[in-house]
Amino acid sequence: MSILFDCKNLTKTWSSSPIFTEVSFAAFAGDHLGIIGPNGAGKSTLLKIIAGEVSSDAGEITRRRGLSMHYVPQMPSFPPHCRISELLARLDQGAAHETSAARIQAESLLMQAGLYDLEQEIGSLSGGWHKRVALALGFAAEAELLLLDEPTNHLDLAGILWLEKLLLKNRNAWIMVSHDRSLLSSTVKKIIEINKVFPGNSLLSEGNYERHLLHRSDLLAGLASQQESLQNKLRREKEWLRQGVKARTTKSKFRMDQAYELEETVSKLSNKARITNVDFSFSANEGKSRILMKLNEVSCQLGEQKIINKFSCTIQNKQILGILGSNGSGKSTMLNIFTGAIKPQEGTITFPPQIRSVYFTQDRRSLDPELTLKQAVAPDSDSVKYREQLIHFASWLRRFGFTSEHHHTKVGKLSGGEQARLLIAQLMLQPADLLLLDEPTNDLDIQTLEALEQSLREFEGAVVIVSHDRYLMERLCQSYLGFVENTRGEKTILPFASVQQWQNYSSGLISGKILPLASASTSGENPLGASIINGQKSTKKLSYLEQREYDGMEKTIATYETELKKAHEDLAAAASTGDSKLLQQKSAQLNQLQEKTDALYLRWEELEGKRSAETDK
Repeated sequence: MSILFDCKNLTKTWSSSPIFTEVSFAAFAGDHLGIIGPNGAGKSTLLKIIAGEVSSDAGEITRRRGLSMHYVPQMPSFPPHCRISELLARLDQGAAHETSAARIQAESLLMQAGLYDLEQEIGSLSGGWHKRVALALGFAAEAELLLLDEPTNHLDLAGILWLEKLLLKNRNAWIMVSHDRSLLSSTVKKIIEINKVFPGNSLLSEGNYERHLLHRSDLLAGLASQQESLQNKLRREKEWLRQGVKARTTKSKFRMDQAYELEETVSKLSNKARITNVDFSFSANEGKSRILMKLNEVSCQLGEQKIINKFSCTIQNKQILGILGSNGSGKSTMLNIFTGAIKPQEGTITFPPQIRSVYFTQDRRSLDPELTLKQAVAPDSDSVKYREQLIHFASWLRRFGFTSEHHHTKVGKLSGGEQARLLIAQLMLQPADLLLLDEPTNDLDIQTLEALEQSLREFEGAVVIVSHDRYLMERLCQSYLGFVENTRGEKTILPFASVQQWQNYSSGLISGKILPLASASTSGENPLGASIINGQKSTKKLSYLEQREYDGMEKTIATYETELKKAHEDLAAAASTGDSKLLQQKSAQLNQLQEKTDALYLRWEELEGKRSAETDK
């Protein structure tokens, strides 16, 4: 396996303060490597050093001669009036044919992502489509090493699934900075964590995110054991020194010197092991009502578009509800209806008196960029009030990973992750029955995500959360409401039992094989707790014809999978010819076959659900 580059003792400093020091690792052909670490650890800077965008202050990086690399930054920048087709045409440079295989591949990737009009100006696209264009260009370039900095930023769940497929298919080496734990679990083969707590300031693990957690846990346990052993030894040596040594022999002097060295070693180890923990704990209100909110036949229209149509649901105490849907489907609108910021045109919303809700907005619009961090949390004094107790603002900010150096920093100068932590620090001071969270995980590092996840699990009220973080949603949510839309543009909101079930059902709608239900009403004491198959309660056993269909399903699926494999091979062959029309034809055939296969799996799940329900009776 050939080496692509080798980093030795890389160090980078900003404003006389080191970001990371003496980081060493290498990458080889075919590596799929994830870089993780707390905010401010220098992950993006390290990636830029690898890409040659910036230089290190110390250490060296040796790249293989002739190594081809492609770097996709967090925030791709394109000329706003440039058409997408013009960006793709740049891939033709140096190609033997007028239309290069790379350009055809990029067009195919964008069509698979759902972008068909390539004559649009890039400036007319949302941030999510900007990122898709940048990723398509990166993957189509087929560089020996692809460098991706937070590639899931601005992508909705559909975009993340599209990216996940690209990463899994890519046989060349790639390195990805990411906080998306599901993506790290499913795609990477190695992980390097940049963190001062580790010897050498980094930890390299073979395997995916779960394997890294085990490796990390074992190492930290070993460091803690080593620290405890050294501290015990230091206590014994100090006791010996306190007793006094009458004869200053060579041996006693050596033991004294050894004790001082040991004390310095323990001090360094203690400082290194001191992790800045984030301590979240939302404050629940004293409300005792079981039902916090009821929506009955609610409809909402923005402009000419009907976002929500005759929707009913009940939100109860101790419930964690996930809202699923693509960008622009209406998830944030639903949260604004819950808060009362948007009034529905039809239907009623009822809730107990004195209910209190807290709303976390993804655009951070409630933050004043001109305030200092101290002013943002304690504008009128040096203390904050939390659960009827006064806490000094510095102690409060320390819970969220802020040191004294941040106190007089203006909010507008904080990073995205720091602003997210500040917003949570403000919201936690407000007692609430209902937490409404709109993309709370944006810009948060994994350490902060874990703390947030734990605090939400322990919250005494109800939580409604919109997030593209599958890992967080699947570990927290007991039930889901999903926005779905078929090929005719008909929208509805349905209850689902899992993220995967919503994905499967949405795929069936897109393929035109499943029609949406006439009503998305959910009500009753346990509105979302029933067993749901594809958004519908499974109540009937298999009919004779359904049983025959189920018996032949395995063979049919195997046939479709074989045809799907051949369609992928045909598409790859078409890409190598440089024939744009042939590529579009093969791409369309592949997409149609994929939709049919997805619908077949969806039908199999429906029949399997009925069989399971029948067996359980």
